[in-house]
Amino acid sequence: MIPSLQNGVSALKTFSEGLQVLSNNIANVNSLGYKSARANFTDNFYIHQNNPGPAVDGEPRNTTRNYGSGVSVGSLSSNFNQGVIENTGLDLDLAIQGEALPNAGGFFEVIDPDSGEIFYTRAGAFESTAEGIVVTRDQNRFQLTDIEGQPLLLGLQEGEDLLARRIDEDGVVSLIVH
Repeated sequence: MIPSLQNGVSALKTFSEGLQVLSNNIANVNSLGYKSARANFTDNFYIHQNNPGPAVDGEPRNTTRNYGSGVSVGSLSSNFNQGVIENTGLDLDLAIQGEALPNAGGFFEVIDPDSGEIFYTRAGAFESTAEGIVVTRDQNRFQLTDIEGQPLLLGLQEGEDLLARRIDEDGVVSLIVH
């Protein structure tokens, strides 16, 4: 194929991939905890061509030309910037304000109850099971602990009614029961 046509075809394919990433971002704009992605474009290899030219003043002359061979998506990067924190009025909707690294506290650590595998999420929409275990909407367990580091259940004793539940900025859980 003619190299210039190859470059055009490569650009069309690559920009089509970029549009797919963009459309995925738009489709998930309201998805809980979704982090947008960005396509990073890169040049393909260059073709170096030596063109011998006529001698000037008895010296041979070579001209080197570089021809691009197209473009491709080099990588996809996720946007881990802090999202907007909104008050939902739900007592188990939590938010983390921090860097987006597991060691920097920017994620909730949740555990798959079937496999025991650990996952990290920035989606803080949690629920409480009848047993008082705090879980994600996918039923992954978010392990709250008490002051001694023991698992904390938000369940009620028999005959108790939950009047209010609050988790403050420092992670202290308060239950008011009747």
